[in-house]
Amino acid sequence: MTSPQTPGPLPEADLTGVLDGSLPPGLYRWRPAAGDPGPSLGPEEAGWDSRAVDLGGVGDGDGFVTRCSEGLGFPERFGRDWDGLADALTDLGWTDPPERGRLLLVRGWDAFAHSAPADAATAADVLSAAVSYWAGRAAPMTVLLS
Repeated sequence: MTSPQTPGPLPEADLTGVLDGSLPPGLYRWRPAAGDPGPSLGPEEAGWDSRAVDLGGVGDGDGFVTRCSEGLGFPERFGRDWDGLADALTDLGWTDPPERGRLLLVRGWDAFAHSAPADAATAADVLSAAVSYWAGRAAPMTVLLS
């Protein structure tokens, strides 16, 4: 892997910039404002394939990879390790192509990063590489660490 990625904060509290394309695809830290209803259109209505991974209770890399597999619905051929995760995130031929892009919300990031900092750094590297792979393509990827 390369050096650990440090995701920057999402410049806006809501997802408007992501969904309308005014914010470049990326790996962002996202903390929605309390009581914020979010953008007027949801990701699906704006043409994005939106999926979520819940890291509640995950304390290591194996758990992270497993939750990604479950939350994203990877096919059985998916390898259950970091390389397999990287492959699955860049080979999405088993999904329907979205109109505008792919949005991945990773919930519980802070607790995971606190309990497994080395695995969180590796996960951020893998997610960042996937974002880079899809950048400039018809359907870019944005990952929100929440």
